[in-house]
Amino acid sequence: MGVWNPEVLPVFAYYDWVKYASYTPGAGNTGTDDNFTIEWIDEFDEWDQARWEKATHTFAGNNCDFLPDNAVIHDGQLILCLTDDINTGYTDKNPPFISWVHGYDTEIIVKFSEVVTKESAEKTSNYAIPGLQISSAELLAGGRKVKLTTGKIDEETNYKLIALGIRDVSEKSNVQLGTSMDVATGVEKTFPLKINFGGNDFDGYQNAQNWSAQMTHGYMDGADMVWDAETKIENTQDDLLYQSEREGLVKYRTRLENGNYDVLLRFCENRHESPGARVFNVYIEDKKVVNDLDIYAQSGKSFATDILVKNVAVTDKMLNIHFSPQTGKALINALEIRQNASNIQGRHEVVEGEYWLAQNYPNPFNSQTSFEFNLPSAADVRLVIYDSRGMRVDTFVSRKYPAG
Repeated sequence: MGVWNPEVLPVFAYYDWVKYASYTPGAGNTGTDDNFTIEWIDEFDEWDQARWEKATHTFAGNNCDFLPDNAVIHDGQLILCLTDDINTGYTDKNPPFISWVHGYDTEIIVKFSEVVTKESAEKTSNYAIPGLQISSAELLAGGRKVKLTTGKIDEETNYKLIALGIRDVSEKSNVQLGTSMDVATGVEKTFPLKINFGGNDFDGYQNAQNWSAQMTHGYMDGADMVWDAETKIENTQDDLLYQSEREGLVKYRTRLENGNYDVLLRFCENRHESPGARVFNVYIEDKKVVNDLDIYAQSGKSFATDILVKNVAVTDKMLNIHFSPQTGKALINALEIRQNASNIQGRHEVVEGEYWLAQNYPNPFNSQTSFEFNLPSAADVRLVIYDSRGMRVDTFVSRKYPAG
């Protein structure tokens, strides 16, 4: 989500109804295979105090207090309010402000702190950029971003956006009286873009940076980890690249021209010494490209493991790579983004890096499943299966294989 900014308060979550169903397998009327039976529905026409209490407590790590004033029944909805400690309840006294502005070619995206009205957001006279003519304004999905179509943007020129008259969608609509912000410009143009996580610039790789709206690429969250320089990394001659990593990162973002790209993800497990200790998924542009990756179970400790995802289609000038931990913390050691001349749109294809083992198929399975793996050169291969406790079940493959 990014760095917390208290100026975004208040924030509201709206609930139209809550339904409760009991588990009645074979005799239900709703849910999966009609195995559940509806017991009650609350439409929030009033506060049913026999069913709901309003909390007055907190807990360690919550970073806020529950207040009865911030659980509101209003117009057939339950509204949960996140506020400061003074302006509590379903009341918004703060006008929207500009979070960031970024432009490239003939488009400028303006991000507001909260949802704004379509009428005010799409009124071009509510914006001014000295040196650029604004021809149209479009409120994008989500209600917080506005796309301005302009004349050609000169990346060597420092532009400033001025906005006024923008209204939020609160009941007592707050209007922005006038704010300005510098326009960050540009997309990444040097390829391949090579990022070294946790380490310094190295052999064409650049050190990863924390994401901000003014940058063309960067990570969100996590911490750097650098292992001893004597740590020997198998399956690579670039030990230094795999001796540093970023653990616990959530996302990596890169501003790009719309088009197709190949993304090379480089991993190495240097911390854990048993399977199951670190398992995570990777999504690129909201599509899962790596499922339940357990680097140790797949490759062992300190073994370079690369996954190449081809034909990633970027349509909104932003490439998003999302890391989703299942057990432990997700990590990545290095990343490469390459331009792809293919015209195939939206077809993510996972292929070989230096080495890969694909997810078994089918999964789940009954009596039989298949594993596919790739070798860049002839090698001795062992395929070992572990159960969920980390106990070895069997060794299914143990022999020399040719490349491929």
